Amino acid sequence: MKKLIVIVLVLVIGILYFLTLPKGIGFGDSGTMAAAVVSLGIPHPPGFPTYLLLGHLFSLLPIGSMLWRLQLVSILPAIGIVMLVFMIVSKSSRLVPALFSALLTAFFYGFLSQAGNVESYMLTNFFIFGLIWLALYKKHLVIIGLALGLAAGLNPIGVVILPVLLYLFKKSKERLIILSISGITAILVYMYLPIRALAHPFLNWGNPQTISSFIKYITGSGLNISSDAFINGFVGSFKWFIFAWGRFFYLAWTQLSLFIIVLSFFGGWQLWKKNRTKFWVFIMILLANVSVAGIYISGNQDIWLITSLIVLIIFAGEGLNQLGKNGWIVGLIAVAIIVWFSAPKILERSKTNISEQYLSDIYQYLPNNSILIGGGETFNALTLYAHEVIKIRPDVTPIDMTIFYGQEWYRNNLKYQPINIKSTNQIPKFSDDLEFSRTLETFANLNSNRPIFVTGYLLTQPIYANSLLPAYIPQTYHLQQKGLVYQLAKTDMPPIEIKKYPLAITSINYQENNYRKALNLISMEYSFALEKAGDYLLNLGKEKEAFDRYAKAMQVAPQYFDQNRLKEKVVKTDKLEDRSKN
Repeated sequence: MKKLIVIVLVLVIGILYFLTLPKGIGFGDSGTMAAAVVSLGIPHPPGFPTYLLLGHLFSLLPIGSMLWRLQLVSILPAIGIVMLVFMIVSKSSRLVPALFSALLTAFFYGFLSQAGNVESYMLTNFFIFGLIWLALYKKHLVIIGLALGLAAGLNPIGVVILPVLLYLFKKSKERLIILSISGITAILVYMYLPIRALAHPFLNWGNPQTISSFIKYITGSGLNISSDAFINGFVGSFKWFIFAWGRFFYLAWTQLSLFIIVLSFFGGWQLWKKNRTKFWVFIMILLANVSVAGIYISGNQDIWLITSLIVLIIFAGEGLNQLGKNGWIVGLIAVAIIVWFSAPKILERSKTNISEQYLSDIYQYLPNNSILIGGGETFNALTLYAHEVIKIRPDVTPIDMTIFYGQEWYRNNLKYQPINIKSTNQIPKFSDDLEFSRTLETFANLNSNRPIFVTGYLLTQPIYANSLLPAYIPQTYHLQQKGLVYQLAKTDMPPIEIKKYPLAITSINYQENNYRKALNLISMEYSFALEKAGDYLLNLGKEKEAFDRYAKAMQVAPQYFDQNRLKEKVVKTDKLEDRSKN
């Protein structure tokens, strides 16, 4: 009976996951991770070598699109986690509570949002709960050691399994076997980074080929940021530690409901009475997970806390078991509420294809052999995805000038690329707001044999956190509008005025913190580029084309941009077009 339930569970959940897959690459780091997987590059620290190597094997499958193959690396582990939750709960409860826990895991928003995303979170959690299963019920020391070593090459939240293993395996010999095998496995996995760096792939973050650069890389050098506007990295702040706990309970309240929280406390108490070893295992996971999320502040904090939310669900399953034979009614209602709450958000995400639309609109205006200069996480991730994964316009070379400006390894790595790019060894002094502009134009002078374009992001967003000036202010070049981007040109034409419009950003949805932030960025940048293209076409007397750009700008970012300003332009161009027809 249990095997049949598992088979049906896998089929149903798998079908639903595939039916709700995003049509385009996700936001934030997804494009970078995809590029690293396909090209065997090196993404941001700590490198995720296990994910990269396993993902690359999936990229070689002879079926589906490249994006679909990469999404499998999240879908299959997600299904595996659901199965593991079912088996863990069923060991001490009846089948109905186990099924309840499995379905709740499969469909709560945080988990569901990552099931088809090109990221390492699902694979990392699969290893965490797989190791729990092995340590509690199988005790295969060699397999546990190998799995732990591989988990070390995934997301840093995998570290939460260590206290559990030290607790369950108290004998020195057992610990020595596990730690020795895992240590050797982790070293072998991480050797990928310096070996691959020696080949200078296009995506080669930190260039970790020497001992010193390797140590800096895996410890997150360059990622720690602390300012009035943004915090990322190891903060060591009691305030942020408490904030992480508050965020955990907030996500539990909004994604699982108060009922599940109460049921999980009840279930934890019941588990304490009948199986204290199992109780402490999951308490350790929860404590370690939230603590890690509080020590290292990341924009992905909500996703890091998925591990602890799954622990609550396991406890809730134990609690449901105590409600007797009628517990299935309560469980069914709880699952239905979670599905009703999550489904609209996931269906909305599954239809979103703004990433590919944005890339298509930008690249179609570029002449052959162009250099496209931009900055920011959105530009970096999407252009890397275009360059290394979907191979859109391989003749175009994307340059993230914000990284070029501040990171020597990025400038040096360009010299090794077979793309005829000339770089510079100048060391930034971060002396004034115009140094970035001079650096960009020095790069343009060195590569003046190729058409060079910049995105609107650099013309509107500051390079310093507290700066009021745009990153790039033309010094010796003028800007010529080319679709959604601007070509650098040394002509006598008057420069295009780039006005930094105020953006009306709405509050970020409580349960989509990271996703909404990323969607804000790409929507605003895309809509701004469309609006400026409309302005350019309107000045040329092309009212119909201008109208189309304005209308699309409103569609791309309906809740982020100043809609009144765009509506006025739409009405104006519509009237001009009618007048020209008459």
